[in-house]
Amino acid sequence: MSGSMGLAMTVSDERRKRKCDAKREKRRLKRVADDGRLQDGAEIPRGAVPADRSQQVPNNSYSPPPSFYVDKEFVCVDCGRKEIWSAQQQKWYYEVAKGSLYATAVRCRGCRRKHSEEHQGHGDPNPIKHVGSLMKRIRNDIEPSLENAGFVFDGKDKGTDPRTGWLDYARPGLILQCSFEPREARLIAETMDDRGECRIIANVELCCSRSASALPERVVEFTSAVKEFIPTLPAATDVPDGDDT
Repeated sequence: MSGSMGLAMTVSDERRKRKCDAKREKRRLKRVADDGRLQDGAEIPRGAVPADRSQQVPNNSYSPPPSFYVDKEFVCVDCGRKEIWSAQQQKWYYEVAKGSLYATAVRCRGCRRKHSEEHQGHGDPNPIKHVGSLMKRIRNDIEPSLENAGFVFDGKDKGTDPRTGWLDYARPGLILQCSFEPREARLIAETMDDRGECRIIANVELCCSRSASALPERVVEFTSAVKEFIPTLPAATDVPDGDDT
């Protein structure tokens, strides 16, 4: 009899302990949530930097992208010194510079600077890694000429396909759009006036060559065609904006 009672007390104590642990964990998670360290049901370590997954480049992997960044220690491949890749540096690299989520820091700051100086002028023959960097390169090249012609930037990347890039510019009576069509790997620039008439001003295929250096050359061909078209337009002040009668 006493054995049965002892077993019952043991089970009861264990059940009470589990309930207490569950309540304690619930209170802890509430404090974590109040501190803003609970994201998508996952706890973010104290001191970590939350990630904005919408700004990360898709990694085409079964593994989910990081929801936060923490300081990482690494050993420099050149000098062997230990270095810290800070959480803030990771956030900038993955979300602003649009670096690959597979990449990580391998050189300390000093060796990275030295490596950059030694390879200056012998850089990557294909600096265009994804649609974001492609459209950024095009925008940097054509935007000054467009602004001088009275165009204003009207938006980008309106498509639902992340492989597609868009740049829209507008001025009274005219819209100019530059887009990347992924299915045919083409850059297309076209205009549409207020009457709905469209005109293609540039159409360049990007994948016609296996040479990595050919891609930037094709992009220059495209942006040059756009810039050569701009002076053929009437001045912005000459564009009629309505019937004055």
